[in-house]
Amino acid sequence: MQAQQTGTNAISLLDFAEDHSSCGVGFITRKSGTFSHDIIEKVHEALCSVPHRGGMGADGTGDGAGICVDLSPKFFSKISGEDGLEFGKFAVGNFFLPSNTEMHSTAISIINKALKHYDFHVISQRRVPVDKGTLLDASIGAQLDMHQWVFVPDNTSLTTKQIDQSAYDILLEIEEQAFTRADLAGFYPVSLSSRTQVL
Repeated sequence: MQAQQTGTNAISLLDFAEDHSSCGVGFITRKSGTFSHDIIEKVHEALCSVPHRGGMGADGTGDGAGICVDLSPKFFSKISGEDGLEFGKFAVGNFFLPSNTEMHSTAISIINKALKHYDFHVISQRRVPVDKGTLLDASIGAQLDMHQWVFVPDNTSLTTKQIDQSAYDILLEIEEQAFTRADLAGFYPVSLSSRTQVL
């Protein structure tokens, strides 16, 4: 983004031509904090109940709405093959890779380098699966591939707060290149945290 003159003395890093902040937010929560798949189903139902925002535009595609959910240790233990993951002791990063597929390896290298720089190692890396049988042709054509990293600290004595701070620092290091290099257009960290993920 480039700094813009927005008034006589006001300067902003926001490029107003790229401002799409017409978002709304809804919350579904379980007071007990118990992890359960049924909350995902309720979120899906809520999102699709507002089709003009969540599910479908005039051309048959959505407008980028998604969900933010807590990280499930049971789920990520299963997909990573690492038994006994504990909430707050691992982190997950979800990314859109560059529009130019030839730059995917560069983006992946940037992610892995940042993780290594902060002494984390990857226990699972995958393309997030999508059931395209539920999508319209227009949605399939507009869909971006989301890739996911699950990682843990080399130092197992780190606290949840320290892991979350490191995850934030990793995010900033990745964004520094993702948002400034023209050849990486489309490279976007959707979420990176030891607490939640965005899908």
